Amino acid sequence: MTLDESRTVVDEVLAHAPSGWGVESVRGLLARFLFTQDDVFKVIGALSGGEKSRLSLAKLLLKPRQLLLLDEPTNHLDVPSKDELEKALNDYVGAVIFSSHDRFLLDRVATKVAELEDGKLRIYHGGWTAYREAKGELPLAIAHEEAAATTAA
Repeated sequence: MTLDESRTVVDEVLAHAPSGWGVESVRGLLARFLFTQDDVFKVIGALSGGEKSRLSLAKLLLKPRQLLLLDEPTNHLDVPSKDELEKALNDYVGAVIFSSHDRFLLDRVATKVAELEDGKLRIYHGGWTAYREAKGELPLAIAHEEAAATTAA
């Protein structure tokens, strides 16, 4: 998703918003991605990497799509931004396919986990925890965590 670095945050979203969207609708969307008050008037070129990521994600949700493909969507996001992204993805009506190392996102958003191993694709229902339980890895992981806690004490 490209951003016009010379525009303000609100102008960038307005330029891509569906017809009928006014400044109030755009500001409502931007608020979900933690752009509030004067933040919406910042020039995009002056934004941090995380702010640019949040703005790009907000733009993705402007128009109805049947499918979102996201690669590591929580990279460069702070905790409040991650929480808002999770809410937005859970509210999204289309399909979302994403790759992530963020196990919390996988547990809170994913309804299926796809594993490609030895040239075979396997689908597991549920999030990260359900996947690990199905693989028989969760009890082992808990045992390792308990052993580490005991050793540290």
